[in-house]
Amino acid sequence: MPLVKEEGGFYDRDPREYELRVGVVFPGPYRASINSLGHQLIYYVSNEVEGVIAERFVSDVPKSVDGSLRLKDLDLMLVSIHYEGQIHTFLRMLQDWGIPASRRRREIPIIAGGPALNNPLPVSEVFDAVVVGDGEEVVPKLLSMIREGASKEEIASLDGIYVRGKRNVRFQRASMEYLPESQILAHFPEGKNPFLLEVSRGCSQGCRFCLLGWTQRPRRDRPLRQIEEQIEIAAELGFEKVYLIASDLLSHPRIADIMKKILDEGLTFSTPSLRADELDDDVLEVLRMAGVRTVTIAPETGSWRVKLAINKPMENRDIIGVAEDLRDSGIRKLKTYFVLGFPFERLDDVKESARLAYELSSVGLEVEASVS
Repeated sequence: MPLVKEEGGFYDRDPREYELRVGVVFPGPYRASINSLGHQLIYYVSNEVEGVIAERFVSDVPKSVDGSLRLKDLDLMLVSIHYEGQIHTFLRMLQDWGIPASRRRREIPIIAGGPALNNPLPVSEVFDAVVVGDGEEVVPKLLSMIREGASKEEIASLDGIYVRGKRNVRFQRASMEYLPESQILAHFPEGKNPFLLEVSRGCSQGCRFCLLGWTQRPRRDRPLRQIEEQIEIAAELGFEKVYLIASDLLSHPRIADIMKKILDEGLTFSTPSLRADELDDDVLEVLRMAGVRTVTIAPETGSWRVKLAINKPMENRDIIGVAEDLRDSGIRKLKTYFVLGFPFERLDDVKESARLAYELSSVGLEVEASVS
């Protein structure tokens, strides 16, 4: 990774002044790490614990990103696993660092968390403990206990912590009151990374193939005032773009006002995949005002039979109607996500998806279809 100018982190500290030295590991490259709000939340909340120094480690930087800690200095690693593929990346990182993957064979304890580990049992021989659910309220308690010399049994008794053999672990749902007053701002040759703004967490739609629709249910919306404060912080820190984070963005009751606030602060924004059946006139108008040219939707399938089975029933003609509305609002490109390989899927279902993609391309938009 080329060296870049970075702001917002914790630099030039003396590790000898701290009682607990923590590596906050992102299983992936630097550029991906600064676009992970979960990784940044754990980084900031860890550094707010008295007596703790926490620094970032990624796959393509041979030392701490912050520059003060070395691997051999660490007392503890915290790692966020956002999807299953990052488990393999992290194991490769351990191999490159000469650290045994088995918790029984290494000296440094490693505690993990993240959406991919809501079932922690498959990785229980790798990680010494797993935070099940939201981590921003559990991690400070955990670090304080470790700094104070708590035993393994005392740590295992903490609500939300899974260790091998523990039978009952309560999924943690944070109050969502915490947000850092800063974020990492990196200056790349092509520009700055976006400010990460979590609008809501979870989803109430209940699509049967989606993990977050069940583990993070019901959806929790951040209040408008908190979101507005974050947008103002983004502008003050020198960010130019805001990336809106939510599994079901358009369900937030004030989403159009949030988008307008971003524009009023002189910033631009981008969005994740949007539910086509929630795109209303207010949102379309803000997208037009913002000059957005690309929108992503996820039909998943063109088959009505499969739509009912996965609990995402939206008529194809309605999806095409939404595409026409997007075109009329100035959108030029439509990205679409389809899923193939449902266990009950037939060839006719696949053909229906192909037909829907073709019909969308006839609307007058540039259509990009991604299949997983």
